[in-house]
Amino acid sequence: MSFSSVTKDELTTLKLKGESASRAALLALTKTAGSLIISNGSMAIQYTTESYSVAKFTSKLASRLYAVEASVAVTEKTGRAARNVIVTVEGSGCAELISDSGLFSLDEGNAGIDPARISGDTYKIAFVRGAFLGAGSVNEPTRGYNLEIVCRETELSKLLIGMLSEHGIAAKTRKRKETHVLYIKDADMISGFLALIGASDAALRLEEVRTLKSISNNINRVGNCDVANMQKTAETAAIQSKSIELIAKVYGLERLPNELRQIAEARLNNREASLTSLAEELEIGRSAVNYRLQKLMKLAEELRFKYGEGS
Repeated sequence: MSFSSVTKDELTTLKLKGESASRAALLALTKTAGSLIISNGSMAIQYTTESYSVAKFTSKLASRLYAVEASVAVTEKTGRAARNVIVTVEGSGCAELISDSGLFSLDEGNAGIDPARISGDTYKIAFVRGAFLGAGSVNEPTRGYNLEIVCRETELSKLLIGMLSEHGIAAKTRKRKETHVLYIKDADMISGFLALIGASDAALRLEEVRTLKSISNNINRVGNCDVANMQKTAETAAIQSKSIELIAKVYGLERLPNELRQIAEARLNNREASLTSLAEELEIGRSAVNYRLQKLMKLAEELRFKYGEGS
């Protein structure tokens, strides 16, 4: 089951706060997933969804809030077409539900919905929840962060964006064929959106994935840093060894001061050892090892200048 489906299942188990909040959620569902059906002079509303839990949720809300009867049917999957769940709402209350939801009205700023029905914060959150249930989706967090609500009119997308901005959630919109898609790609904003509409389990799942990704990225960074440091240590050690070989050939290690001869011999005997390892072997400080090796490197450079690189 997809992350979107699990999230919607969670949302349909939550209780809405009172009749007005329930009505706000149903209006958004109707606006995003409802269609008018006229047959033999009778009017009906048909909701299409991929989620059976959303279909049952819509059916219960409609029959409780309006003078309608609702039935649920599952369509067969054909070819690449996904199986859909159809809710058909019939009865004298259909006209009222269509009017309340602004299904065919494009009132600028309110998407054809009476502002009084979604003026309170509780009602706005219920409306956003209904819009997500009707036409929303959210990626599995392990595959990236993306949340969308497909809106039929630009007025609805603007209305939802305004509602979300009141809670510090930044959403954008883009045109996709004949629809206007509200989208959020920031993980923090998606987490805030899910928490706002009551999908706390989904929000927790997203945060768990984010934490695991962060830990994994940190481990990779540390690992990459370790590899880089090992490569740098090996390259430096190789250069030091070549320089000491030059000193041994041209100048002679026996002519070196005792402290430089010891470090020179230790490097030649441990060509891949780190400064720390050499320091432990000679029982001196790491800074002393580095200082003495630098003196040997300087001497080798002087010998190259005097006798030539290939000496």
